[in-house]
Amino acid sequence: MANQGYKPPGLLAIIGGVVVFVVLIGLACSISTTVKLIGYGLLYVPSRLGLVDVPRPETIQRLDLVSTPVNAYFKDSGTFEVFTSNYELLSVSMQMESSTSTSWFHVADPTTGERYPVDSIRRGLMPYDTPFAEGRPVLRFSIDTPGLYQLSFPTPPAASLYFVPDTTTGKEWLIWLIYSGEVGLIFGVPGWFYFRGWRKESEDLAAMRKSMRVRADSFWEEENARKEIERPGDSYQDL
Repeated sequence: MANQGYKPPGLLAIIGGVVVFVVLIGLACSISTTVKLIGYGLLYVPSRLGLVDVPRPETIQRLDLVSTPVNAYFKDSGTFEVFTSNYELLSVSMQMESSTSTSWFHVADPTTGERYPVDSIRRGLMPYDTPFAEGRPVLRFSIDTPGLYQLSFPTPPAASLYFVPDTTTGKEWLIWLIYSGEVGLIFGVPGWFYFRGWRKESEDLAAMRKSMRVRADSFWEEENARKEIERPGDSYQDL
């Protein structure tokens, strides 16, 4: 027997469902970028207020691994994190994290040949990693002065490195504190209004039930009193 209440979905509902499905698939396929964009968005206002420092796009350098060694110019000194999204380089970095082998990436002074220490970053992708560099940080190195440096590395096909100023090391606790405060504010304010409305509705419902209970009790008290008054008269008529 056919269901008389069934109504086939309209064209707009079908198109809307397809659009939502495609968006969800896209977010799932680019989950790392999505996480970093959300983290960057949460840090935008605190960075404007001077609470934290986030790397700007113009401070990030990209290097395509075409030939090795190569000379790269750094206009700023300090500590840099090396980002990559290349699967081979990520795998090599993970294997070297638990070993004493030297890094696959080397930074040296082009005139003296002196190498600078390069350390592994033993963590996964975090929300505070910049979305302006693909992948996640795998290495960290520091240079004392701006200038030209010689970089040597393996050259897997279609691989790129991003050099991002390290502004998060040692400040992770502050960033997570800011995240916690913002998430609490984002969900706490609507939650407070929702709880306030729910509490008012509950109080109104409880007051209405109490009023109805009082009216019902009063009604039955009047009914019982009326029956008590009528009962002697009924008995007299029966006699």
